[in-house]
Amino acid sequence: MEAPIWLLLIKVLVWPAAIVIIGCIFMRLFRPSIEALLGRIREIGPSGLKATPNQTQTSTDAKEMPVDELMKDFDNPLLKEREVAISADLDKRGVSTEADKVRLLTRHLAVMQLSFFFEAVYQLIWGSQIYILEHLNTIRMGDSAKNLKELFYDDALKKYPDYFANYSYENYLGFLKNTGLIMEKNGNLLITNTGVEFLQYLARSGRSTARFRPG
Repeated sequence: MEAPIWLLLIKVLVWPAAIVIIGCIFMRLFRPSIEALLGRIREIGPSGLKATPNQTQTSTDAKEMPVDELMKDFDNPLLKEREVAISADLDKRGVSTEADKVRLLTRHLAVMQLSFFFEAVYQLIWGSQIYILEHLNTIRMGDSAKNLKELFYDDALKKYPDYFANYSYENYLGFLKNTGLIMEKNGNLLITNTGVEFLQYLARSGRSTARFRPG
């Protein structure tokens, strides 16, 4: 069974900061390989991917992929240590084929991107906006913008007038919409899958919302 995303996110958060650089290198170096692999896929099944054989790369193609130059963009001793450690870990786990490595590292990079996205949202979101997400998570048919304003925004405005004086309700809701945490459907606002995963991330990773709550 695939591990829940919150567990993968927690694992990513304990990695060294240098993994961010590794992610950048991976995407820059392996993007042509990933695109080529996707183009050759014939079948996806329980046994994995089935692709047509790769064509021999021409000398012209090799010149168009200056791998060494791309590698130098982020070259440093710590990064090289991490590359060796990652390669050794893949070998230890029996991940030997290039296709499997691409699949696994792409998944890890996607998890890492989500973790940084959730962290960025966590640093910017208001407590009452988290309450909206929690509220909508219990009402899967959604709620009206008018009711959410009365329940959450107006209350926050009364308690913290200095903070909300220049923060309109439109911008307040706009933050949740623009980050993909909520969406509008049939006149109501609903929590998205991203919003649900964000709440799970807060709960499972131990991210406290106490600092957002009135004392």
